[in-house]
Order: sequence, then structure tokens, then C-alpha cells
Amino acid sequence: MITIISKIELEENNNLLYTEVGYTEDQNVTDSLNIQYDETLGQFLAKNRTKLQNKTITISDFFVEVSFVYEARTMVNEIDKLDLKEIKTLNDL
Repeated sequence: MITIISKIELEENNNLLYTEVGYTEDQNVTDSLNIQYDETLGQFLAKNRTKLQNKTITISDFFVEVSFVYEARTMVNEIDKLDLKEIKTLNDL
């Protein structure tokens, strides 16, 4: 299975921007990226769900210290029409 890697960053209007930056067939790369996501942005969202809904904090509060995170959760069977580079190690990002 092929996994698409997305870069998640904050746009100027406080919306999240998801950009597909590559793909991997290596489960270790996928797992590592998703662990990093879960320990950063994922954890922030989970801990602050109510505050985000009540608008006592915003998603931009997370991105003050972290400029972007990667996520690798979209799985596809082929990438023929996508212009993405293969990510074999985390250093390829």
C-alpha cells in the first residue's frame, strides 16, 4: 500500500493548509510520522477540543512554537497522476 505524506501548516487566515509532499511504501516511515503528529498537533487538538470550540484558544497557539507537522494517513493504490517524490527515510523530507 502507498501512503501519501502531507505537510500541515498554518495559513495567515488561521486555517490549516494540507500540502501533499510525497509518498512512502515504508511502514516505518508512516509510523514515525504519525507518532510525531500524534505527540504534537494530535495531542494539542485532543487536549484543547473544548477550548478550541469555545474560542478561548486558537489553532495558531499551537503553531507559535511549531511551524509545521507531517501526517501520513491517506492510503492509495497508485500514484500515477500525482507528482510526488518517494520518501524512503525521514531525511528525505
